[in-house]
Amino acid sequence: RQGGKSQTLACTITTLCVVMPSLAKLYPDQLGVYEKGFWVGIYAPVMEQAETIYAKVLSTAKSTHAQEVYKDPGINTKMELHGCRWSNGSHVHRQSASPKAQTESKTWHLLLLEEAQGLAEEVIDQKLLPMVAWTAGTTVMIGTVEQERVPFYLQIEQNRDADTLRPAHLKCHIEFDYIEVMKYNSRYAKHVDSVVKKYGKDSVYFKMSYGLEWQFGETHP
Repeated sequence: RQGGKSQTLACTITTLCVVMPSLAKLYPDQLGVYEKGFWVGIYAPVMEQAETIYAKVLSTAKSTHAQEVYKDPGINTKMELHGCRWSNGSHVHRQSASPKAQTESKTWHLLLLEEAQGLAEEVIDQKLLPMVAWTAGTTVMIGTVEQERVPFYLQIEQNRDADTLRPAHLKCHIEFDYIEVMKYNSRYAKHVDSVVKKYGKDSVYFKMSYGLEWQFGETHP
């Protein structure tokens, strides 16, 4: 929790939107699907959650450093005035993925499911995943642990099994618990110390929020 997942993805998304259309011109056989832009869809259980990472993408895309990159002759693009769009055709869209939301008819190269532990299975399978079918796109699920075996948990288990046969640089499951984040952020370490004092490392709250340990309900005879 609060380890930098969204910010990391915001920087990655911005880079892909800017670079992939240019690379498509150089390698049309391999990357021709991005010739008209790199399209990203961000979905979350409620709109406010999707808005959070969208705002970070927009902030990164409008940064001073990004503006310098746009001027590179090999890139040659710029942000449009409204929304998160570039003149090279790339764009980022965010939307709620609640069961009642109308999410169909979109096509993406990258589908990002924020707070994936809160998304319903029928929404993921029937409404969201087909959006990357035409492009053979990539789906990224990020979130935290729950107390039920939700689709996010099942996908993690599937990725872990598949990763046993993959080289390290192609692994699909990426996980950073509080111990890893504390190495790089002293403020985070200070916060974790206060949480440990209040709840204890053996508490369900700490194990779930910071240790990334799934805590399923126990059945007693």
